[in-house]
Amino acid sequence: FKFGTRIKEIDRDGYRAAKYRQFYIEPGIFEKTNIDEVLNQTDISRVSVVITDLFQDEGDINSIVQQIKDRCFKQGIQVAILGVKSDFDGWVYDVGPGKPPYQLKTGQNDVDKYRPFYALMFGDPLNIERLFDNLNSRPFVREDNFLVLSRHIINGFKIKAGKSRESRGLNVQATSKDEPENLFKFVLKKENDEGLVEAEIELDRNSRTPDFAADRMELVVYKKTATGTDSVLVNDDLELNSVQRDGDRLQLTLKLELDDPVGKYGYLVYLQAAAIGGLAVPQWVTDFSSANPSRNLDANKTLNLEKFVTDLLRASLAIHQPRIAQMYLSVRKL
Repeated sequence: FKFGTRIKEIDRDGYRAAKYRQFYIEPGIFEKTNIDEVLNQTDISRVSVVITDLFQDEGDINSIVQQIKDRCFKQGIQVAILGVKSDFDGWVYDVGPGKPPYQLKTGQNDVDKYRPFYALMFGDPLNIERLFDNLNSRPFVREDNFLVLSRHIINGFKIKAGKSRESRGLNVQATSKDEPENLFKFVLKKENDEGLVEAEIELDRNSRTPDFAADRMELVVYKKTATGTDSVLVNDDLELNSVQRDGDRLQLTLKLELDDPVGKYGYLVYLQAAAIGGLAVPQWVTDFSSANPSRNLDANKTLNLEKFVTDLLRASLAIHQPRIAQMYLSVRKL
């Protein structure tokens, strides 16, 4: 298919014509890129790929982000973006409203003088990964210019937990070999309601997904009593006191404050990226982007790419709530 303002089915000869200039200036198609036309036809059973240089104004971004949120994130359809540095010889129209287009000719095969284009991918997560793995053997495709917007930002993790030295009213209780590795047991001594739990987490991060911001993480905690049948979401018993990050290693301090009566309490604790600012925009996106490209400044860069990805990350966070690690705490209060 060939698309822009509208979608047009093409045959094999039409596909081969894509290497010629005339292919891209067909009246009724080249004037505007309506990515939403592709989104309306995509589903989990296929992988739809849009080759585009993206947007002409901010209104395009706001509309397409909302549609990706509704048509993809909410429906379990994965989204990925591949940025490709390319030679360019033509007119640049994506300069914002009210600004004139300009001609641009990049240095042939000069990586510092390029005009990027993008492959937006929508579809089944596994098939998108397979498609990229096949493309990755090509010299113009780079692993570090590929971004997957997934709820699975971590492949796996290992966690250790204990009490802080200052928490004299809190003791660690041994677990058996039959219990889960990420279960940690504690005892609150008589007349003690609080203590500090220290955890160390070693992450196996999914490098194709956006990195998380260590200073923008949050806890989601579910609590269950020994006699209760249902877990209840709680906000007060555990809070994230401090976070330190060294590469893929995290050191956390959690404050436990249990005002409930004597008894046994269980907690399921998720550590996840915060809903606002929890995921970081990759550096390559910032490098490819400009808020105000013109003939004399950032001529080869993409209008508002960083805003587009930032808004996509915010939409992804709202739907996916990506988790970084989880653990179980058992607390017996004497």
